[in-house]
Amino acid sequence: MHKIITLFLCLALFQSVRASHEAAGQISVKQLNTTQFQVKAILWVDSLGLPAPNLYYKIQGPSGLVNDTANQVSDVSVGDQIQQRTYLDTITLSAPGAYKLIHSNCCRNPAIVNLSNPAMDFFYLYCDFNYATAVTNSTPEFINPPLFFVGVNDTMIHQPLAVHPDGDSLAFTWANPLTNNGNAAMMTMNPYPALVGWPFTIDPNWGEITWLPNVTGRFAYDIKVQEFRNGILLSTSHRTAFVNTCAACKVAMTSEFQYNNVNTWPQPINHFEFVAYANQPFSWTYSGAVPSINANALDLKLIGDQTFFNNPPTFSPVQSGSSIGGTYTWTPTTAQIRNRQYLNAIIGKETNAINQVRRKEHTMLFRVSGGTAVDDEMKMLF
Repeated sequence: MHKIITLFLCLALFQSVRASHEAAGQISVKQLNTTQFQVKAILWVDSLGLPAPNLYYKIQGPSGLVNDTANQVSDVSVGDQIQQRTYLDTITLSAPGAYKLIHSNCCRNPAIVNLSNPAMDFFYLYCDFNYATAVTNSTPEFINPPLFFVGVNDTMIHQPLAVHPDGDSLAFTWANPLTNNGNAAMMTMNPYPALVGWPFTIDPNWGEITWLPNVTGRFAYDIKVQEFRNGILLSTSHRTAFVNTCAACKVAMTSEFQYNNVNTWPQPINHFEFVAYANQPFSWTYSGAVPSINANALDLKLIGDQTFFNNPPTFSPVQSGSSIGGTYTWTPTTAQIRNRQYLNAIIGKETNAINQVRRKEHTMLFRVSGGTAVDDEMKMLF
């Protein structure tokens, strides 16, 4: 349903499911035309959460406040007894200015160990964006579901994948989880216990989360992404989530997924980076395996910015016993040459008979060049 909104936009998504069952959430905005926007909210809810076909929310903008409703369009399992619920709404804006989308619901899961009073803290999401009739823009959207389990003394590497094919500059930071009215929730003295040299860290350029926890527990965190164009802040989005660090919590799983031939992947600085050339096919074979399979299912994906293009890559890996692999191909166009690399993640996943999931992720950057491989080789000689 389309709504004319001249009121100050603050999205407070209230739902029939208690927030104690909400494991993670996020909000994003997609501009459909000059005045219409699609609001998209995703909640990850544990299996005890009640059905919630509608989300009631508030919209706050330059002129005031209004209540509204978003409708559920999907409810799918992502494993580990977690459901991913997606809600959409279409709004029409008539007044340019600053807008804010908020989801707020009491209360957080009481088992969270790094918040001082989680049973009284609200589950709070927001998304800020500016609307100007002369500017077309959609906010970044995290497309990789949160990583809900990681083994204690095992390295956590998670790429939330804030995709934004518009090519605007993005900056990532850790953010304090929020509670009622957007206030910072009080955290414990040592909110993310870690082995020396492996603190909880978010890459400021690409958003990759790394951590090597050395105690068990359920830990809340927020990741924030700011979008800039020509030095001007256009939007701020964030995801709130928690991750369980556990010992022997997946005893039915065989072993951690391992990629093959990683030493051949180009890694100029911190992340793997591949170069594709405009109007020329790019092709690379990616594969991985586990030591033994025990009838578990393997999956391998490489997703990111290019996934949403009119000329998306093709990648259809095939499992054979305890291994899986396939060839990734993409032919970028001249229009897709840009200074900022395209953000992607490769995700290897093992799922057992009771739908427990183990994932192994890496950030993958793709740069599109206007030259050829021979041109680049010649530049390196001089």
